[in-house]
Amino acid sequence: MKVLSLYVVMTLMAVLPGYANTGVVGPYDPPMEGIGDGTVSLSAIFFEDIEGELLFIDFEAIGDGIVQLNILKGQGLMLQDDVTDLPANTIYELNLEVFRSGTYTIELVTDKDIKIHKEITIE
Repeated sequence: MKVLSLYVVMTLMAVLPGYANTGVVGPYDPPMEGIGDGTVSLSAIFFEDIEGELLFIDFEAIGDGIVQLNILKGQGLMLQDDVTDLPANTIYELNLEVFRSGTYTIELVTDKDIKIHKEITIE
């Protein structure tokens, strides 16, 4: 079932790119230096489903191994997940409905100790 859901999401991303990122990524999404081959941008890593209930994180798009995923609210750590046991081609699924309203920062830590930050707002 997850494979079918992923297929549907990927198809919709190709057909309806305006719905893939619901305002989470700004108008200018520059590539991140030091990550993978240097051409990776946040919009290639993070994408939402159409309903805005799920956030998908494409580990393979990063090009470096991800060892930890953290969710921060302000300075507080809300969630910490050791993802070293997940395959490099994982698409991590984060259910946004379990979070209360507010602004959160998703932090991905690579095996090279590079931190990728993504700010999201849940209403």
